[in-house]
Amino acid sequence: MEAGGDEVRAWRRANAPHHLHPHRDRPRLDSLSVRATSWLIATFSTVAIPLAVAGTYGIVSYTVGDRPKEISIRMAMGAQNLQVVRRVVRQGMTRVLVGVGLGLLERGPPRDPSPTRCWT
Repeated sequence: MEAGGDEVRAWRRANAPHHLHPHRDRPRLDSLSVRATSWLIATFSTVAIPLAVAGTYGIVSYTVGDRPKEISIRMAMGAQNLQVVRRVVRQGMTRVLVGVGLGLLERGPPRDPSPTRCWT
């Protein structure tokens, strides 16, 4: 130990900000609150995924139901079932990817601490 080490520690203790507390004085998260938080996140995620799938299905089915004449004409002109299905799925996935892209743009860069950029 270097000379004067005790004096330096005493000076630091005397001049330390009083509103800051050492790490050991912070209350610990008990395992119950950690488990409860994990359970809530898992529950909401479990509910969110089927809702997203149902919403995507609803948009695609509305799009298909809104254009029966177009699909019928394509089939009458010789398009195969697989070609029509690919077109419908491609259009649906385009909407999904545009939505995901807009959501990521709204969120900002990954290191941005704010929940959304427009609220800050």
